[in-house]
Amino acid sequence: MLNFRLQYIYQNFPLIGGVLIKIEKRSIPYTPVIIAFLLLFSFFISFGLFVNSLETNESLQNVLFEIVENDPKAQREMSSGEIAVFSNEVTNDVLNFTKGVLKYPIYLLGVSTLLSLVALFTMRINKFMSAIILSMAGVLSIFTLLPPVLLFFASNRLFKTASNN
Repeated sequence: MLNFRLQYIYQNFPLIGGVLIKIEKRSIPYTPVIIAFLLLFSFFISFGLFVNSLETNESLQNVLFEIVENDPKAQREMSSGEIAVFSNEVTNDVLNFTKGVLKYPIYLLGVSTLLSLVALFTMRINKFMSAIILSMAGVLSIFTLLPPVLLFFASNRLFKTASNN
């Protein structure tokens, strides 16, 4: 919505005066929030599918198995049968540890996605609270780089429009 303000200027010519029509655009920043929400949702889904497929990903298991099997220290200290068993154990332990550690970024992405969706629906009702929610969603998803920039941009614009009203 365009807001027209008339401002009277009597700076240089106090007798003549003048009228300046200033046009300010005060719109609610839906576009960056929608883009950030879609990016966060796609990251959440793809990252979740990746982490859940770690145990069944044979190519990753083969790479880890070969790394451990070709380790010079392991070759010096163990026989070929012991290396195969040891490589299997290490591969399974690494995959389980990775799966356990990577569930926390998935939780952060999920919460950030939900917060951005809540802020998207509450922008017209309460701009200040939506700006705070968008800032929290940006902080939670800071490791994804692009969505937090969009969320902080939208949050800043909402703070400005909330303070002008």
